[in-house]
Amino acid sequence: MGGWSSGLMPNEMDIGHIYRSLKHSKIRDEVFNLVCNDHQEYSPREIADILKLPEKNILGALIGDKSRYKKEESLVEMGVIKCHEYTIHGYTILLFSATEEGLKIYRENTLKDYAYNTNDALMSEKHDEKGEEELTYREPTS
Repeated sequence: MGGWSSGLMPNEMDIGHIYRSLKHSKIRDEVFNLVCNDHQEYSPREIADILKLPEKNILGALIGDKSRYKKEESLVEMGVIKCHEYTIHGYTILLFSATEEGLKIYRENTLKDYAYNTNDALMSEKHDEKGEEELTYREPTS
């Protein structure tokens, strides 16, 4: 059994880079939240089925691809998700789970704290037509 990892140590993680990467990709953000919330290993197909998204986009968010998703902004490369590679009867299976660092970021709301403390984007409350609270980003004014 092998695995892929970014090689980053927890104190070397660039929270700003992770924040911007998740902010710029809704799919990457949804995958991160799903994997961190459930604490289990997922195949790309399972994630695609749960989120009702194409498996190609899920793989791009997880490990990057040559066109739409940059490898350096992938969840595995940033060190928040890890990839486990299993070989069963000659077939290679990739399963993904959260790293300890990814779980810590998720549990401690580190990304919301980053947004608030840097004024990169201010969270404001807004209510939709049904009266349910909805969080939106508001760009800071200079």
